[in-house]
Amino acid sequence: MKLTENFTLEELIGSDYATRIGRPVWPPDGKYAEQVLPNLTRVARDLLEPIRTLTRAAVLVSSGYRPAWLNEAIGGAPGSAHIEGRAADIRSGGKLTPPQLAAAIVAAGLPAVDKVILEFGRWVHVQVARDGEAPRGEVFTAVRSAGKTVYIPGLA
Repeated sequence: MKLTENFTLEELIGSDYATRIGRPVWPPDGKYAEQVLPNLTRVARDLLEPIRTLTRAAVLVSSGYRPAWLNEAIGGAPGSAHIEGRAADIRSGGKLTPPQLAAAIVAAGLPAVDKVILEFGRWVHVQVARDGEAPRGEVFTAVRSAGKTVYIPGLA
């Protein structure tokens, strides 16, 4: 199912881990069930499409919607925006490294950006605000320190 011109629902719910264990990711259940599809559509329309236009390259989604069981299984942050379908972890299909991609997104000042996180120098987390809330425009770099994930303000 197409969410936007260049992004499908399947891209935003895919999970290698869930496939390996034979557990479907869709349809969502629980308290976020009614919000997930509209949120994924906002992520695709308001973030991924503008990022694709900005970078003039494909945007590769490694993680979008995660049900709570999947988020926990892969070590995602409790309360992650992925559980609500408000986030995507991405890389550039072009020549931009993850740090370059994160810098380009931040420099563009996209109005829908609630949060950008350069995660371990390997991918970029982007998210929209909850429906009805103003985007915060937060920027962080996630690093490992003493075996824990630490979020440093800005791009490091």
